[in-house]
Amino acid sequence: MDLIWTNITRFTNVRKVLNQVTGTGSFEEIIYVATNVGVYGLIRETENSKKWVKVGKLFPNVTVYDLDINYTSLKLYASTHGRGFWELMQLIL
Repeated sequence: MDLIWTNITRFTNVRKVLNQVTGTGSFEEIIYVATNVGVYGLIRETENSKKWVKVGKLFPNVTVYDLDINYTSLKLYASTHGRGFWELMQLIL
């Protein structure tokens, strides 16, 4: 099977360093990205709705190196540079 990458950078207002990308798979079409200024997300409702937004509130403006999704508890986890590990209680934006 030929898998083809599509550059979606042009659809984003996030001009940051990307450190990690993860998605929700079958839960919803949400892509989460770890950047040098926090976590951003993208919901693909239609082919033209491609706008990145900052995920959640009260997250520090800090580099995020890793993201992980727990599909059982529907939580998103982020590890940061110098500010610890963070948990988002629901997989939403």
